[in-house]
Amino acid sequence: MSLQQALLLPVFLHMLMTMGLGVASALARRTALLTGRVRMKDIVLDSSTWPDDVRKLGNNYDNQFQLPMFWYAGVAFTLALGLVDGVAVAFAWAFFALRIAHSFIHVGRNILVRRFYVFVAGAVVLTLSWLWLAYKVFG
Repeated sequence: MSLQQALLLPVFLHMLMTMGLGVASALARRTALLTGRVRMKDIVLDSSTWPDDVRKLGNNYDNQFQLPMFWYAGVAFTLALGLVDGVAVAFAWAFFALRIAHSFIHVGRNILVRRFYVFVAGAVVLTLSWLWLAYKVFG
């Protein structure tokens, strides 16, 4: 596997994870509506009326469009500028692993302190990856 492939693989896997969360969220919403756990008129203007388990999935899906967007941009710049190296690959895999951990915590028991620490760790890894890219560009 080339360094470029090793850098892109966690991005592709994250995209699959995000799509899986989207499908799981849609199915959970459908089930909640069909089983009467929530009524259409209650959720039209207020998404907070979804049952907690459904909201957790939806919130986690939404989270995949926050920090990861900066990650995607950093990976794209790294590839476009031909600056892929082992450090960039390690940062990409570390960030992806932390996104998986964050998702499992979030849709699972959702222990806020644990989720916060994993989120912060991901933000630190992401920041370091951008600093590494800046160093490689501006040296």
